Amino acid sequence: RAGFNEHLGWVTTNNNPDQEDIYALRLDPNNPDHYIFDGQSLPLTKKEVTIEIRAADGALKTEKRAYEQSHLGAIIYRARDRAFAYRSAQLESFRHFEGFYRLSKTRNLSEWLGVMKRGLLNYSNFTYADAKGNILYQWNAHIPRRVDDGTSYELDVPGETSRFLWRGLHPMADFPKLLNPSGGYVQNCNNPPWYTSLRNPLDPSRFKSYFERGDLGLRPQLALEMLESQSKFSLDDVQRMKFNTKLLVADRLKPDLIKAVRAAPAPSDDLLKGLAVIEAWDNTASADAKGAVLFQRFASTYFDATRKPYAVEWNRQDPARTPSGISDPALAVKHLEDAVKWTRETFGSEAVAWGEVHRYRFRDVDLPGDGATGLYGAFRVMGFRQMPDGKQAAGWISDKEPLVGFGDAWVIVVEFSRPVKAFSVLAYGQTTNSASKHSRDQIRLFANHEYKPIWFSEAEIKANLEREYRP
Repeated sequence: RAGFNEHLGWVTTNNNPDQEDIYALRLDPNNPDHYIFDGQSLPLTKKEVTIEIRAADGALKTEKRAYEQSHLGAIIYRARDRAFAYRSAQLESFRHFEGFYRLSKTRNLSEWLGVMKRGLLNYSNFTYADAKGNILYQWNAHIPRRVDDGTSYELDVPGETSRFLWRGLHPMADFPKLLNPSGGYVQNCNNPPWYTSLRNPLDPSRFKSYFERGDLGLRPQLALEMLESQSKFSLDDVQRMKFNTKLLVADRLKPDLIKAVRAAPAPSDDLLKGLAVIEAWDNTASADAKGAVLFQRFASTYFDATRKPYAVEWNRQDPARTPSGISDPALAVKHLEDAVKWTRETFGSEAVAWGEVHRYRFRDVDLPGDGATGLYGAFRVMGFRQMPDGKQAAGWISDKEPLVGFGDAWVIVVEFSRPVKAFSVLAYGQTTNSASKHSRDQIRLFANHEYKPIWFSEAEIKANLEREYRP
């Protein structure tokens, strides 16, 4: 989700807050329909609901189902001496989209923060910029106040005491943020907040342990690499960088893989052919990249074969250059040789181009695809699905099938100049109604790394208006 007006703009990426708890209730041994809480025996109440179910023939039928409820939440499972109750802050949030509406009406940073502080929006990383030059990263969520004494909230927590009850929600002031950092930039790629900037890292120990933890993945590492590559960026630079097809995992594994193959005793012809392809490959998942298909097959099978694929694991002392290296050179050589055979047998050549295998398909449109999943350190994230003809596709194949694949299908770039300059591309179009020319009129732009202007002013909208109506 993203929004902007002539004053400011923001985008969101997914974060991973712990917004749910499962309470393990100890059932009363003298009354199995009661549970013990703070020394008292409390009843489990029963609730009957009527639901509609659509049968295989399309007909709707109704069924009544009974559920049990505790004061800590609905019972989702019962064991012999325990009942497990579920509570979710998200289920108790109902004004999330009102928050986006109100953000769209703000005119400056103070107003924008005022909306955020109201707690309408229940999750997401927010990155913000405005016409006055302010930039902000804000981690956000509806997070219950909990006891932070080393208790793990990943599984169930004791439900027989009030010690672990929620004590309201955390205010936004408790959350990680970076406002106008000295390093000059903020970014987020669905990663935890601690490395929004390499120049201004945040200390996790200053925040509650149950907010969000995790390593810095390869995708945000590539984003940081790009941001650190030059001191200033033009609008053209930003537009170009968004379509970067580099796979950072290749930078981390390929040097050791090449060394391992060269050191292998009596390498087979398949291994030598694979080596030649990998050495010539430019480490991208661009449509014409010959070597990306082979390397992806190698990497995926190698990762599946070992719990410790890297020689150097990720660590906080070197967060943007780890993990790196190959922990088991012999195993890697074996998987490269297998990958050569598989790629040739499947696609006719170990040097098959990425875009020959990966396609953007929108009914009668069939274009070479590019990009890969974040697992491989791709910034141009694209996921493809296996098709009956053996190709991998992203898009929609027919009017009767939903979209397949996933990724960066909507791209927006905004410059707060006067007037505002804004560009976007929506790969999957404005509709899946194939009778409309707008169902697939942007996929060629997306495939060619191009944008269309966003018609923002009333004059621009009127100049490009196809039809108008009044309700």
